Amino acid sequence: MLTTSTVYLHTADTSDIDTRNLAAAIQDKQVQNAKIFVFDEILPSLAFHLGKVPVSVYNGNKNLKRETEFEVNDNWKSYLIDLTGVPGKEQLKKELQKRVFLVCRKDKLGDVRPFLPDEFSTETIGNRILILTGQHAHNF
Repeated sequence: MLTTSTVYLHTADTSDIDTRNLAAAIQDKQVQNAKIFVFDEILPSLAFHLGKVPVSVYNGNKNLKRETEFEVNDNWKSYLIDLTGVPGKEQLKKELQKRVFLVCRKDKLGDVRPFLPDEFSTETIGNRILILTGQHAHNF
């Protein structure tokens, strides 16, 4: 008689763990009404954990390209900044002058640096960096 067994290994989804921790860090800072930006990736679980949709910053990640032909209005534009043109770059610089959170992968920090204001602080959470900009950002 031949007996077989299968072992199922459960591996933690590190992106969900990171987003849960990112959401907790954002909520711990108690920065009321601060916008949240996510640099060049989609993090739907972050929106779930925070209960609000972050603004996506497009810098070439094809997953952020949307088909907008059938959108009934332009509301989607308030949740996307496209860095492929000058208007998007200027918009991001302007937004980051305010007190906001910006989430980016560690390996994308070099792409984000040109847009950061003089005053900001960071916290590393997993493979992402949480950046707080604006007045008194050093009190992170």
